[in-house]
Amino acid sequence: MTNPYLLNPIYNKHKVYVHNLSYFDGIFILPILSKLQDKSTKISVVRRDGSLINIKIKFDKSTIDIRDSFLTLPASLAKSFLVEDKSLFPYDFVNIDNLNFIGEVPDIKYFNNVNENEYDNYKSNFTTSWSLKDDTIKYCINDCKVLYDILVKFNELIFSKFKVNINNYPTLPSLAYGIF
Repeated sequence: MTNPYLLNPIYNKHKVYVHNLSYFDGIFILPILSKLQDKSTKISVVRRDGSLINIKIKFDKSTIDIRDSFLTLPASLAKSFLVEDKSLFPYDFVNIDNLNFIGEVPDIKYFNNVNENEYDNYKSNFTTSWSLKDDTIKYCINDCKVLYDILVKFNELIFSKFKVNINNYPTLPSLAYGIF
C-alpha cells in the first residue's frame, strides 16, 4: 500500500479530531480505514459505551490517533470560543437522489436555525446557480477550520490554567481527571 497522506512521517504522533466521530463521521471513516488495513498498516479502535474514543493507525514507523472532539467539547463550540461560526448549510435538503444537484438555492425550510435575514444574505452569494457538491466542500473546509480554531483556543485555555495538554486526554472525563 502507498503511504496515505496523514501517515506521512511528519505527522507521526499527531492527533486528528473529528467532531461527532462516534455518531456520524465514524460511519463513513471506519469502512474506508478497514480497507487500508494490511500487513504494514494496523488499525485499532477504542470504544466505550457505544462511543469511538480513539482510532489508532500505525503505518511503518508512523502513528496517528483519530479522536472525537465532541467527547472533549460537548457543546455549541463556535459561540463558546468566539471563533468564526460555520457557514449556513441546507442539511435537510441533502439526500441520496440529489447529490449532484445544481440549481436554485434550496428553500429556507431546509436550513436549521436560520432566520430570514441570514438566509437572504446567504442566497445573495449565488448569482447564477447553486451546487450542492461545491457548497458541501466549502462547508466541510470551513467546518474543519472552525474546529481547529476551537481546539487550539481550548488547549491554550486549559494549559494556561492547569499546565495540561488536552491532546493527552481523549474525553472530557479523562481531561477532568488529569486536571484533578
